Amino acid sequence: MSIRLSLDSALEKEHIKHITVITDYILGAKAFFDPKPNPFQSLTQSTSNRIHKFLKSSPDNCIVIWHCPSGSKWKPHHNVDKDVKASYLAPTLPSKETWAFSKKSECDDIFNYWAMSFQASDKKGKSFLEITNNKGEDLIPSHENGRPWLTYIGHSNSLCARLTCLITNHAPIGEYRKRFFPQEESLCNCSANIIETRDRILYECRKYNETWRPPDLSIVSILTFLKENPNAFSFDCLTNNVSQILPSVSSFLSSSLLSLLFK
Repeated sequence: MSIRLSLDSALEKEHIKHITVITDYILGAKAFFDPKPNPFQSLTQSTSNRIHKFLKSSPDNCIVIWHCPSGSKWKPHHNVDKDVKASYLAPTLPSKETWAFSKKSECDDIFNYWAMSFQASDKKGKSFLEITNNKGEDLIPSHENGRPWLTYIGHSNSLCARLTCLITNHAPIGEYRKRFFPQEESLCNCSANIIETRDRILYECRKYNETWRPPDLSIVSILTFLKENPNAFSFDCLTNNVSQILPSVSSFLSSSLLSLLFK
């Protein structure tokens, strides 16, 4: 805003050939003169025509940008910066003309529709596990920078896969096998009479490290349990009996493919 006001003031004067812009925010200055769509375009539209006429009117006319960091305390810049920050300008309401506002509005609409349809339907499945953050608040998915799920998971593909299996309850455990592959073993290895369920793995099964039982359903507690029990919700725990795995995997892939073809 201050760059635009300063340029407008300078361009109104006659016989001006050389304009020097001194700023402590060089990225903002570059974006101001960038013709591509950017968050500053609503500010540059009113000034761009004047700048074009100014530069076109004479080959001697020029605009130079100087970067002056605030920490340098250069007195002329420091005094102007102080006056600008002390002034008050009425806020401009968001406008659909700006690239940044249009992008944000579109993303918000898409995300809100997805969140509403996800919560109001059975798309997430009956066994979807609602996990929280450290404050006990529901984790709301976001498309920005991997938040909030991937920031906790990091770069481990196996950990991400096991967490997905745990949350959706689509995992190589007895509860899942009983539903989709009833001919296979579904009882927990540590007990001959109890079906291996997600809750049993998390809180009861003696095969897993009891020291790291999740005290709550926060993503940190769940990930800690998975890290301390690398076989939990993993196909690795079945690799000793490959002959039993391959028919299950083959059957699962075949049924999935058929459902997609005839859906």
